[in-house]
Amino acid sequence: MFRGDDFREFWVRAEEQNKATAGLYDALVLAEYEAIEAFKRYYF
Repeated sequence: MFRGDDFREFWVRAEEQNKATAGLYDALVLAEYEAIEAFKRYYF
């Protein structure tokens, strides 16, 4: 879905994105694993 020019399977793209996000959090000295959760607060 919405792949554009990327013809890899969804799970391959998602895994790569998750590893990149984990690296970013690690660089910020936050959690050092790929199973981190993020939440967005909605204001009504």
